[in-house]
Formats: sequence, structure tokens, C-alpha cells
Amino acid sequence: LLDYSKEYFSFRIFSIRVAYSIYEYLLIIPKSIPSFIAKLLKEKRDKEELGYGYGRFIDLQRDYIRDIDITLQDDINLLNMQGKVFLSPSGMNKIMIEVI
Repeated sequence: LLDYSKEYFSFRIFSIRVAYSIYEYLLIIPKSIPSFIAKLLKEKRDKEELGYGYGRFIDLQRDYIRDIDITLQDDINLLNMQGKVFLSPSGMNKIMIEVI
């Protein structure tokens, strides 16, 4: 993550909990879109679609796993948090998830 300056990239975490596991995705989002591409997008897309950015998700092949202990009264639960790191579409400020 040291390769991605906060000046040019923003960072978001997307988490999903399934049973006793939490899946966490770190999204690295380029802040800007080249002006000629932004102009083409405005001509070809609806205004609402522009929030999804330009480009695609790229798996940076960086996985991580961490365990979290949660103590609730006398019960001790161990959550397994798994994660991946993705480079996201340029200028993305919203995401649509479909669960199948």
C-alpha cells in the first residue's frame, strides 16, 4: 500500500459477514479520471452511472487473514477475517453488489 499515495488514491473497506467469517475487501480508488475519458463517459452514460467510475477491478494478489476475539458475557467467539486488496475503477464513489 506504500505504492499508493493519498494524494492520488482514496481507500475504502467493504466488509461482508457470513456466519463466523468476515470477508473484508480493501478498495484502492484512483481519485481522477483523464479529462478526455470523463467527457466521453458524460456523453455515453446516464449521470447516475458515472458514480461507478471508469475501468474495472484488478485483484492485486494481496491476501490477508486475521483473527478477532470477541468476548460477550461468558461466551468467547473467534471470528476469522479474510481479505483481499483490489485496485478499483478510477473515480468510483459507489458500488453495486449482487448476492447469488
